[in-house]
Amino acid sequence: MTTWRSGRSLVPALGVALALAVSLSSTRALAQKDASVDKSGNWACNDKEGYWYEDGVKSKYECGKGNSEDKDKDGANDAGEKSPMCTASDDPGMPSTVTKYCVKGPPDGDARCWWTHVPDAVKDGTSKLPMIVDMHGGGGCASHQMGSSGFKELADSLGADETFIVAWPQGYGTQWGTCGTECDKSQAENGEKNVHSVDDITFLSDLVAHMVKTRDARVDAERVFASGFSMGCMMSHRIAMERSNIIAGFGCHGGRAIQMDSGDDLTAQKQKYDVQPMPAYMTGGTADEWFNETVSFTGWSTWNGCDKKVAAAVNLTAATTNNQPKTATLTKSTCGSPEVARLELAGGTHVPDSRMAAYTWDFLKSYKRAGAEAALGDDPGAYTPSSPSTTVATTTPTTLATTTPTTVATTTPTTVATTTPTTVATTTPTTSAALAPAAEIMLAAMSLALALA
Repeated sequence: MTTWRSGRSLVPALGVALALAVSLSSTRALAQKDASVDKSGNWACNDKEGYWYEDGVKSKYECGKGNSEDKDKDGANDAGEKSPMCTASDDPGMPSTVTKYCVKGPPDGDARCWWTHVPDAVKDGTSKLPMIVDMHGGGGCASHQMGSSGFKELADSLGADETFIVAWPQGYGTQWGTCGTECDKSQAENGEKNVHSVDDITFLSDLVAHMVKTRDARVDAERVFASGFSMGCMMSHRIAMERSNIIAGFGCHGGRAIQMDSGDDLTAQKQKYDVQPMPAYMTGGTADEWFNETVSFTGWSTWNGCDKKVAAAVNLTAATTNNQPKTATLTKSTCGSPEVARLELAGGTHVPDSRMAAYTWDFLKSYKRAGAEAALGDDPGAYTPSSPSTTVATTTPTTLATTTPTTVATTTPTTVATTTPTTVATTTPTTSAALAPAAEIMLAAMSLALALA
């Protein structure tokens, strides 16, 4: 419901967001409403009236400054200057060292694009490599994810036998269709809220098919993994659910599964999508409401046929900023392969953490999806954008902040070890090159500024 207008500075909103990122919990940053408000419903800001609506009913709470009238859709850098905005087919923030691919895609049959990075260690080789599809957060760009997730730096730090290709796709209107093929159900549950219903299941499936079957892409069909931050993490859950036959596993940060059922409905959902056993590695902060629930862990564990778990304390690798958590709790299913794991960062909020790339890759790298190439469709073929100036970001985006998630109480783990688990702490994962603290904080500020909108 929020429309961003160009020609005005984003600096005020960024300033507020940066302060919130440093000093407040993500609960206050995401909601920006009085602490006494019951947050069990769906919230959306009505620009025309300037008030929050809960489940379609107008509340007494104003949307606040910096939401629509003061929001500059084009964004701003830390000097207050405007930055070019990404579109479904263009991202001015991407360096010339990455390779751009495009296919015809939803919703209008025009170009949908992504950018890939092949590490120098394998650039001149011919061997097939794993690929991580790394998705940006809602309101963000592919270049933002490249600069904050840590996967590029990690891939560059590994040897030829260990490294991987990274692909950063761009969401249409800077959003992802996290409701997958269940958008009608999602729309019905969200009332007047405009659910972003672009068919990204088809886009991401075509991305994988093109990268596997195009002559020079070098991607191993059996080792394709999904990742992302925030809304990109939610999309990772969704593509892993609906296309488990082409995804070898997923690991993502600061997000949860959308439209994941429970009980008997969970069984029916598994049958509907023929969900295959899925390695899943979920990371996020204990103060992040978009992560602080256990439905996703329980759902994937159930689909993998496991109801047992164990938890242990973890000492995290060196922080790249002063505000990053130093300890975490790792909860894992204990029924054998494939495992489901959840790494909860003590006090962590809704911000990227480049350290998670190493933990995620250490978990995922041994898994394969047999039969994935046969399950893929034909190569959709390369496509050249009809007009580089076409800006799909003018479509009104549905921001994550319009819905306040219901927090599910965390179930006490079966056992809690006081020593650091061997799977994570005794062998320190290869640490990616640290993202410049200013850049990481700035990205968090941009994400929160968008959440305030």
